[in-house]
Amino acid sequence: MIKKLEDIEGLKALTSKLYRKFAFGYAFSSTASWMQRVCFGWLAWELTQSTFWLGMVAFAEFLPVLLVSPLVGDAIDRFDKRRIIMASELLPALALTLLIGLLNLEILTMPLLFVVAFVVGASMAISHPAQLAWYPMLLRDRTHISSAANIYILSLNIARFAGAGLAGLTISLYGISAAVAFTVAGYLIFFFMLKSIPHTDLATHQQSRGSALKGAVDGLQYVMTHPLLGPMLMLIAITSAGARGIPDLAPALTELQYDMHSEWFSILIAATGLGSVLAGIWNLLSRDHSIETAVRLTVTFSMLIALCAMLLSVIDNFWLSIGLFITLGYAITITAVKSQQVIQSTTDDSMRGRVNAFYFLTFRGGTAFGALWMGVAASSVGLLITLLLGGVACFAASVRYRKLWAKFVELQTPPPFP
Repeated sequence: MIKKLEDIEGLKALTSKLYRKFAFGYAFSSTASWMQRVCFGWLAWELTQSTFWLGMVAFAEFLPVLLVSPLVGDAIDRFDKRRIIMASELLPALALTLLIGLLNLEILTMPLLFVVAFVVGASMAISHPAQLAWYPMLLRDRTHISSAANIYILSLNIARFAGAGLAGLTISLYGISAAVAFTVAGYLIFFFMLKSIPHTDLATHQQSRGSALKGAVDGLQYVMTHPLLGPMLMLIAITSAGARGIPDLAPALTELQYDMHSEWFSILIAATGLGSVLAGIWNLLSRDHSIETAVRLTVTFSMLIALCAMLLSVIDNFWLSIGLFITLGYAITITAVKSQQVIQSTTDDSMRGRVNAFYFLTFRGGTAFGALWMGVAASSVGLLITLLLGGVACFAASVRYRKLWAKFVELQTPPPFP
């Protein structure tokens, strides 16, 4: 079996036993994460019928990313990454178990849902940067980083498809409490899989080197002065805030724009997941994993994300929008995989925790900020104008960086941080 994996460029990372264990457990955790997001969105809309609160609950889940990411990154570089991930997978399982109790007692309110979402978000703000910093160290061959990044992102986006579909089906057949219970199980499976990875096979963490604040500042300086990481993270931040939060508005789009029951929104999220899976398959089959190609594809597909947002602002047909959500999922996945390839291939091991914390801050924190401003703007100026504004901002940023990277290719030297 290992020999067969070695023959497929995109699956070579699975020849590493430790990475296989990690990837297997992460598949369950990421599915749980997407089920949880669907559950939070469904509950927020059912409780309030408000785009403002829909955006707020998405923002609550990612607010901790904005607050603690730099300091978390320094801690990840200092301490045992495996134990950090285990603790941060157990926390959402406990918080969601509490949510089940609130639902069964019929005492759930929006403030309580906001608190649960915040706690889950805090755990993800710790877990995901630690995972991103850790998985390259589980590879027996560092040249397999591109394969590992693709498998990681592909797993996340298969989970987007499977998690959204499973959540929608479970809510329809058995109710919201059962859907939340499935998410708890997913987090616990990853927890026990991590526990099975022995300490002796892990890369050692660094020795203490000053205050956490100094470590965070050093990490920021490293990113800002790096010729590839700085511009890449800036583009990710703008596109995340401008358009990546669109799936969080799917319940409102379904009911307000397409005049359908809000439960149909899971189809749009599943469509995003389907596009992501197709992009992942393309990445598995691709043989060009150069940094230059990764940069070019990141910029090109960022423009496609912007175009999807602008088209969604003018299309009022639910079935046509499914095609746009598939395209959106495809473009988001390509940019995620290729930006991860650039980051993991060019970051020093001593900085992985902090760099990936800043990456998570721009990618997920930007998405959270996007969900917030889109929810607020949709309540004020309407959902369609909000989508158009986000798309225009993303397109402008993509054009700006397309010119920058074109110059980089021409000169064969990395561009400076803008």
